[in-house]
Amino acid sequence: MRASLSASSRALPTQAQVQRPKIARALEHSHALRARLDEARTVSGDGIVFGIEPDRVKNVAVKLARGHAWVELAELPEGLPSHVLVVPLPSLDDRERFEEPPQTGVWPEVGSRSMRRLAMNGGMADWIIVQPDRYRYLATFAPGVLVRLVIREYLAAEIVWT
Repeated sequence: MRASLSASSRALPTQAQVQRPKIARALEHSHALRARLDEARTVSGDGIVFGIEPDRVKNVAVKLARGHAWVELAELPEGLPSHVLVVPLPSLDDRERFEEPPQTGVWPEVGSRSMRRLAMNGGMADWIIVQPDRYRYLATFAPGVLVRLVIREYLAAEIVWT
């Protein structure tokens, strides 16, 4: 299918067409990144679709989760997580379970950010909204270390270390 598309219909947006300045600069300065994105892009009658590199996406989600566990729970998970799920949010089988903070009887380290949040929130973990509609996460103990992420209200991740 790619071979039948003209070069102009496949081309990535120009710097002037990209809405986010940082992204525009990155695409301008990194020809390798631009080439990778161009290779992943498919244009059809239904629109534009980008293929992903699942291992790279999973690796980023695990790194984010490890950082949130360290900052929020004062717990640095070592080794590989026992569970990693990275999927589009609309395709989650049990979205209600994902969105609902789990009940836990385990409290984080005294003085940690999570402990202060639990104390202010009546003992319940809750989502931390970094940027509305862009990034939010939940970090808690239930069981083990559990971190859930949502990026752009599209990509959902759940990472657990037991």
